Amino acid sequence: MPPSNSFDIDTLTIRSPTPNDLEQLRSLVGTLFTLKEPLLKHGKISSDAFLTAVKSSPRSSRSLYMLLTNLDAWFVDNIVNASSAPGEGVGSHSEVEKRGTSPKILHLVMGLTVDEYENLGINKRLRAETLRKAKEGDWDWAVVECSNVKTQHLMRDVFGFRVGKETRFEDHEVRGKKPLEGMKGNIMLLYTDLRKSGMSYTITVRVYQTNVNAYFYLVEKAAGSGVHWTKVKGQTVLNMTNSGSSGILRFIADNGENFSLALGVHNYKRWCDIVPSVTNSQTGVTILHEYYAGRSAQREKQLASYATTNAQGRKFSVNFSVPDGQNLVCDVVIG
Repeated sequence: MPPSNSFDIDTLTIRSPTPNDLEQLRSLVGTLFTLKEPLLKHGKISSDAFLTAVKSSPRSSRSLYMLLTNLDAWFVDNIVNASSAPGEGVGSHSEVEKRGTSPKILHLVMGLTVDEYENLGINKRLRAETLRKAKEGDWDWAVVECSNVKTQHLMRDVFGFRVGKETRFEDHEVRGKKPLEGMKGNIMLLYTDLRKSGMSYTITVRVYQTNVNAYFYLVEKAAGSGVHWTKVKGQTVLNMTNSGSSGILRFIADNGENFSLALGVHNYKRWCDIVPSVTNSQTGVTILHEYYAGRSAQREKQLASYATTNAQGRKFSVNFSVPDGQNLVCDVVIG
C-alpha cells in the first residue's frame, strides 16, 4: 500500500523480524536488491542465484563475493587490528581485553526501500535506529560496503562514516582478469568506531563587526537533520548529536551586502566556510546542501579558519578559537 500524503516518519514503528516475516523478506530481497544493486544488475544475477550462497552462484556473482572479501580483509587488517594494538587510545586493546572478547563488528549488509516509499526518510530512520541499538549493545565497529551512490552519501555525509577504501568496478581483478571491465562506478567501504560515534558537539559563534559603514544582521539559520541552533548569552550555538553534522547562518547588511557562514564537524573534526555575495535565489538551506555535493571539498578540508573578500572589497573571516574537542568556539569578523 503506498503512503498517504500525511505520512509521518516520526510515527513509524520499528521492530525486529519474526519467523512469520521471513517469506516476505526473502521475496523483497530477492526481487528488489537484484534490481537496484549496481553490481547485481551488471552481472544479471537472478533472485534465485542471489538468495543461494553467493560463493556457489554464477561467475559474475563470485566476482562480487571476491570484491567484498577483499574489502573486508582490508578493513580488519588496516583498521580493526591497527586500532587494537596496545596503547592506541580510547576503547582499543585494553577495553576489549578487559571485556575478554574480540572486537564486535556490525556488518550492515543491505537496506531496501520499495519504490513507492522512496525519499520519505525510511532508510535513514532504520539505519539510525540500527546504529543506536548497536551502541547500546556495546558493538565496537560498524562497517558497510556501498555501490549505490545514494547509500554512499547517506553513510558518509549523514551518518559520518569514514571512507576506508574505494575500488572502481572496472579495476577489480580476479586471477589477472577484470570481470567487471566496462562497468562504471565504484564500491566503497565505509566504517565508524561506535565507541566514538554519537559524540555530541556544539559550535558557539561569536560575531564581530569592525566597520560602521554597514550593519550586518542575521536573517536565516538552517541545519541538517537532528541539528538545531540555540541562543546562549547572546551567542548563536550550533548543537549537533554526531559527527557528520552541520549548520549555516545567513547575514544581510542594511546596504544590501550579504554572506553565509557554514560550520560543522566532519570525521570528528570541525570545518568552516564563508560564501560572500549570496544570490537572491539561494537560501541557507540550499547552500548547506551543496556541502554534500559540489562544495564537499571545502567540508572535507576540515579547516580551522577561512577568510574571503566580497566584490565590494569587504573582508570576512572565521577562526576557531577552540578548534578541538566537543565544545567548539569560532570567531567571525566582518571587516
